Amino acid sequence: MVADSTNLYRYGLQAAAYLYNSSEKLHGSNQAVYTQKHRDPSIYKIGVLDIERSQLPDICPVPWQSETCIGGWFYDKKAHYKTPRHILDILIDSIAKNGTLLLNILQRPDGTIDEQADWILSELAKWFSVNAEAVHGTRPFRVSGEGHSCVVIDGFREDEKVCSVELLGKDPATFAQHSGILVVDLPDGRDEEYPNVLKIRCS
Repeated sequence: MVADSTNLYRYGLQAAAYLYNSSEKLHGSNQAVYTQKHRDPSIYKIGVLDIERSQLPDICPVPWQSETCIGGWFYDKKAHYKTPRHILDILIDSIAKNGTLLLNILQRPDGTIDEQADWILSELAKWFSVNAEAVHGTRPFRVSGEGHSCVVIDGFREDEKVCSVELLGKDPATFAQHSGILVVDLPDGRDEEYPNVLKIRCS
């Protein structure tokens, strides 16, 4: 005898319902987030899809989350850490696909972080001080990327007229738009180490 799906997930559904109802009772509205790793939309739709140390291949219509660590999940003084650039690449890819990123910062047994972890956080903070506008309160574009390594696009649609382009942290950039293709003259002095962000306004 095979149990139906409702009975199969009964206890999990009851636990999620208790979480949501308790949060609503406490705060006046639900502030809780239930995450799980099952890729079936009929299952993860009651919460948030969680993809550990990986990403989705394209934009997801509903928010999801990924999490990774600067090294291993637990502190190891011999571990090799990710570079700030690697972390930013993961963050940007996740945001472009309607996702978020949880980053685990390793701590020593006494709760402190080592010099390399501190440097990584400092570098990330430096990038955010210039480019936070491209992260907070944003939504995915029509495509999540372009080029041979991901999604190839044909450029901007001809009915989308660009009125200004700005490299965040720098002055407005000069640009030209021909046959739906946007060409930007990037200013000197841009960051050569970490991702740069173009702010594009359309009429």
